[in-house]
Amino acid sequence: DAQTAVPTGPTVTERSGAKAQNRTYQDLLKSPVDEENFEQLARSEIFRVKLDGKASKWMDTGMYRGINFSPNGDYVMITKIKRPFSYLVPYYRFASETAIYDKEGKQVKLLLDKPLDEVRPKGFMATTDKPRGYRWRSDKPASVVWAQALDGGDPQAEVEFHDAACHLDAPFTGEPKSLIKMKNRFSGIIWGNDNTAIGYDYWFDNRNTKTYLFNPSDNTQEAKIISDRNYQDAYSDPGDFVTTKNKLNQYVLAIEDGNAYLMGDGFTDEGQFPFIDEMNLESNETTRLYQSTYTDKVEDLVYALDMSKGEILIRLESPTEYPNYYLRNIKKKMDLKPITQFENPFKAMMNVEKQVNTYKTEDKVELK
Repeated sequence: DAQTAVPTGPTVTERSGAKAQNRTYQDLLKSPVDEENFEQLARSEIFRVKLDGKASKWMDTGMYRGINFSPNGDYVMITKIKRPFSYLVPYYRFASETAIYDKEGKQVKLLLDKPLDEVRPKGFMATTDKPRGYRWRSDKPASVVWAQALDGGDPQAEVEFHDAACHLDAPFTGEPKSLIKMKNRFSGIIWGNDNTAIGYDYWFDNRNTKTYLFNPSDNTQEAKIISDRNYQDAYSDPGDFVTTKNKLNQYVLAIEDGNAYLMGDGFTDEGQFPFIDEMNLESNETTRLYQSTYTDKVEDLVYALDMSKGEILIRLESPTEYPNYYLRNIKKKMDLKPITQFENPFKAMMNVEKQVNTYKTEDKVELK
């Protein structure tokens, strides 16, 4: 208890001499008591529980930040926070360790032993010069992907590419390979197959985002920029790529006969008309497959159930129609198939109207 605990010594702050401009953060650690409390609250153990309910300890006590299984279930990627802590930056910039373990809890590969990250260059787009954002590829049984700054983490550096995405396949004994270089900061990748993937980057200062089509198996092929826009401009939004589950039960890019699909909100000067586009992955040309025509209702394209059949789950609502879900087939001209039949819980108020009454008053008012 910070109100009653007796300090074990003075509060000591060390100065390394390095210049760093950090933004102001709230609720940082402020004392050794905070450090002790943080560590106690962040510590946990990992147990393995069998289907019959029997549990056994799988990993000793630690400050675990992330636990992620590979798509094939053979490996687990674990990130743990380590001391020293900091009074200047949040916990996600504390020292940490990221490693890959097998199903028995044996360490297979130490990916990163990251030191305390207090000193960074100036700017919102400044980042660490160490690998960051480790994750599994969804189109491979066990392949790790991460981002690496090509500018040393300094957004002011004049370079052609600021970030790169790299990967390393199981059994994680080879050398990492570069997948794609990006002009902005790495934002994410939608994996398709061995020859197709969609990459995203962004830059906060000018709100720019780019979308790349690239071949993850051949980094000598130049990535195509298929979208270059302001991410705050809803009118120019080309939509989100449709995904589907693969044999590994992971979401990957939905590809049919060399085409991918985009679902967008469809903001225009005349109103909002959600749409579905088909994009040819060879020519990058798009064809409009469907666009909502409602002017008295709001149609939301919730989820693409099966693009080969044209089945889309939608949601409809209006000022007098309570929201419900329907099945729409964009390839066949057929009536909407109701999925839900939620009744309006405010049905008794449907006929309530607003009315403004005006009253003529006399010019003179007699006061008594």
